[in-house]
Amino acid sequence: MKDPDPRTLFLGMHNEMSLRAFISLLEHNINICGVALATTEIQVSEFSIPQTGIIAPDSPSELPLVNRFLGDSIFQSASNHEIPGIPLRKNEMAELRQAISSFQPDVACIACFPLRLPENILDSVEYGFINLHPSMLPFHRGPAPLFWIFRSANQDASGVTVHLVDEGLDSGDIVLQQEVEF
Repeated sequence: MKDPDPRTLFLGMHNEMSLRAFISLLEHNINICGVALATTEIQVSEFSIPQTGIIAPDSPSELPLVNRFLGDSIFQSASNHEIPGIPLRKNEMAELRQAISSFQPDVACIACFPLRLPENILDSVEYGFINLHPSMLPFHRGPAPLFWIFRSANQDASGVTVHLVDEGLDSGDIVLQQEVEF
């Protein structure tokens, strides 16, 4: 029988939206088995990464205790909850495959992850990937929706969309949407 509390991999970036989504999952007692964050080379160099590439919560010397990019770090929050994390260099699908293999998630939750996922990655997680996107899809698909929202002078509302991830660009089935007025 399958565990009723699915193992969830969180994918995101070092930004406020990813941090808030991660904290919300923690507050709702989601069983997060690992965190994989897309990073820049500058951000990766701030970490002391062990040979496995995994930042283990029981290794305080290997944690980014101070992060100049955020007041609170997702990796620090994960560590506080004994959740391991791995930094992913941009466009490194091999590192993402390693994270999936290491953490063995049943489902993956995404918030602001900058990479389009290929079919072999999407198929590697039993229940698939779900994404939190900062626009009312199908409008403003892609990696910079907020730019296009703010650029639209005649737009006085937007919102967020939760959708299933497929091989397209923010084109998976919509699960939930919530409009937000400016």
